[in-house]
Amino acid sequence: MQANNRINSLLSKLTLFTVIIVPMNLVTGLWGMNVHVPGQGVDGYGWFFGILAVILGWGLIFFLILWRLRVFRWG
Repeated sequence: MQANNRINSLLSKLTLFTVIIVPMNLVTGLWGMNVHVPGQGVDGYGWFFGILAVILGWGLIFFLILWRLRVFRWG
């Protein structure tokens, strides 16, 4: 029973990790496909850094939420 609880805990952490990674992978995958990326025809790097900030912000927000819920326990 204790081993089952550890496996369930590990799988729930893995699932939450994929919830964070999959949307970021979807957005970054746009650069590898022949689709229109927002700000593609605009000079400068404003759109690029804006999209990058959204991706990093998404990851940081979810990490902080999971940290607050004490999903990550080190040690």
